[in-house]
Amino acid sequence: MIGKTLGERYKIYDKVGGGGMAEVFLARDIKTGEIVALKILRDQYTEGADYIERFQREAKSAMKLSHPNICIVKDFGDDDHTYFMVLEFVEGKTLSSVVEEKGPLPVETAVSYIKQSALALGEAYRSGIIAHRDVKSQNIMVTPDGQVKMMDFGIAKSRDFATMTTAGSFVGTPEYMSPEQAQGGKVDSRSDMYSLGVVFYEMLAGEVPFEADTPWGVLNMHISKEAFPLTNLRSDIPEGLVEIIRRMMTKDPDCRFQSPNELVQALDIVMKSYKTPKGEKVKSKKIPRSNPKLKRKVRNITIGVLSSVIVVGLGYLLFMLSSPSPASAFVKSEPKGASVLLKGPDDDNFKKLSNTDSEIKDLYPGKYVLRLELGGYRTHEQQFRMESGKNLDLGIIKLSKQGLMRVLTNKIDWGKVSGVPGASSISVVNDGESEIEIERSFKGDWIIFDQEPFVVQPKEQKQIRVAVNPDKVLSGNSYSATITLKPKDNPSKEVLILVAMEYVKTSSGQTGSGSQNQSGGQDGTAPKPDSGSKNNNNSGSITPTTPPPVKTTATVHITSNVPGAFIYIDGLVKGTTPSSIVLVPGTHKIEVRMARFKSYSETINVSAGDEKTVNVTLRNK
Repeated sequence: MIGKTLGERYKIYDKVGGGGMAEVFLARDIKTGEIVALKILRDQYTEGADYIERFQREAKSAMKLSHPNICIVKDFGDDDHTYFMVLEFVEGKTLSSVVEEKGPLPVETAVSYIKQSALALGEAYRSGIIAHRDVKSQNIMVTPDGQVKMMDFGIAKSRDFATMTTAGSFVGTPEYMSPEQAQGGKVDSRSDMYSLGVVFYEMLAGEVPFEADTPWGVLNMHISKEAFPLTNLRSDIPEGLVEIIRRMMTKDPDCRFQSPNELVQALDIVMKSYKTPKGEKVKSKKIPRSNPKLKRKVRNITIGVLSSVIVVGLGYLLFMLSSPSPASAFVKSEPKGASVLLKGPDDDNFKKLSNTDSEIKDLYPGKYVLRLELGGYRTHEQQFRMESGKNLDLGIIKLSKQGLMRVLTNKIDWGKVSGVPGASSISVVNDGESEIEIERSFKGDWIIFDQEPFVVQPKEQKQIRVAVNPDKVLSGNSYSATITLKPKDNPSKEVLILVAMEYVKTSSGQTGSGSQNQSGGQDGTAPKPDSGSKNNNNSGSITPTTPPPVKTTATVHITSNVPGAFIYIDGLVKGTTPSSIVLVPGTHKIEVRMARFKSYSETINVSAGDEKTVNVTLRNK
């Protein structure tokens, strides 16, 4: 990545950091000369629409914010599937690194950082952010002169994006989560107040208040336990400050400070009477832990695995917190032998397990989606919920045979016509046992064709009409078009129908219904010769010649510097490089993909009879 220029504007010089989802690079805006930070989504997340959407949502949310204590997002974009965000470059360290290096911070320093963080949150709330939802020391930068910059509004809940988090889910980092956030409840600015209280405690104690063997154990402590008293750790913390932190971290949101401004006012009152101890290094005891070696272990887990985002169903979380027991589900199908695929509470994709008439073991509590697949039958999906230690019998699931589309018409060719021909039709039959919903489309504006989906019942035959648009055809031209019929449940079985017509001129140069005696009418027959004409060499007559066949398709030859790359045409796999692909006239998107290489894409426009070559150079990611 170093040395590259993204968006033809941002040249990358060095890597300066990274998190769970993204890496951060030092770059220069070659348009303005300004040094910036580029936050680039990691490659493994660029194939997932959810991750890209979250990354772009972060940029959109943060670009609304402008405040001295907020890291400003200037721009974002996509360069050949490399998704990046442009931030102001902040020289400094994360607050977590500062605490890691220095240990407990002086009271005045900690108060200054909390006040600046509160001012940043206050500005965010005024700009439409309902809650940051991931306030933690890793998301707070500290410059050499002590200025705080709050970052990472990637999972912020805003009024514009309030519907994007589903009910019964939570996001955040376990060591800093409020009790209501840990339980998947409603969050607002008061949840951020709790998390900021954890950061405040961390700065004064040199460590976070709650640590456990698992993330679930940490969340349970936030819900049910009180933090170890700060007064038992340090003697220089004013009682008023201890009370402020206790109020920030109280379990009931209604009892916390209700706004950042209210917190700042309380801090100002307490610090007016505070006198800084002279010449003394900050002294603090350690929080008593059941496992003294746990701190580094849990912190590494949080930073390395969970710091970006945890998204888990509320029901699943509550079961995990209460040490749930796994159970089994039993599934049968008729007919037997269907493939069983399952998607669990925190799975993004289905996992293939076994075949039906079997036991699915070790299922922890939560909601699952079951999918059964069997050749020739419609895919079956249903949801079910597992409870702790309780086996579940899903019974016998009857699978329906797929509808089977058969198109009896593979081509409509009106041939040579001297007038607008009458409508033709396409015959479609359903040879299966289930109804089929068929999607249809066409390319070629000279035909009239309904594009609404239609349903064909089992054993039914339907006629789909196709007509010529008289306003779109001119005599002396050849026309071609394509019609696509695609079963909605089985799009790979799409059928392509070619449509062609040659609209010829009559001997008098006239067309249409006004020259029926010459054109042979609307049935496409050849015109009859004039009875007064003479068929000899002295008459000036022209001997007709057979025209060359009309090409109705185009051919594209696709090669790549890495043989065997997959070729996608309009989103469908059509082969591997090198290949020659036959295309219908029109605009097509060509993509060439290969593992460990950046995808190549190009949009081309082809006409009937065209023959083009596309040479692709694939580059390493």
